[in-house]
Amino acid sequence: MYDPIETAAYDLVHDYRGGAKALASKTNMNAGTLQHKVNPSMETHHLTLKEAVMLMLVTQDFRLLHEICSLLDHACLCSKQYTGMADAEFLNHFSHAVSEFGGMASAIHHALEDGKITTTEIRTVRKETLEAIAAMASIPARLEGMSDG
Repeated sequence: MYDPIETAAYDLVHDYRGGAKALASKTNMNAGTLQHKVNPSMETHHLTLKEAVMLMLVTQDFRLLHEICSLLDHACLCSKQYTGMADAEFLNHFSHAVSEFGGMASAIHHALEDGKITTTEIRTVRKETLEAIAAMASIPARLEGMSDG
């Protein structure tokens, strides 16, 4: 099994519409080199921090950032200012936040289910909790963007 950070980097590139080839063209990188840099089994190529930031900015996919924060026991909160958000967009975001809270509750339930809490279960609960906090913390900013004042 691969490291969650390596997996997030791989997924960031390969889940992008058009994959590594499309993303490489938007970031002025060679597609083959980009694929090698996010391949967890490739020891000779490594994604630099600047490249990782650039990829997240282009894709708007922040799974890698969230994995890094989770590993460091920190929450990743978006401070973006939202404007002109429609009710449907807000409901979509709100339901996502509630879903993240559900993921946290499920992880806690699973950890307590057999009466023994493992290190892996604690790590999962911590990760799910930080994701729920981040999702919930952005709700006021989204409402602010919908307000008339």
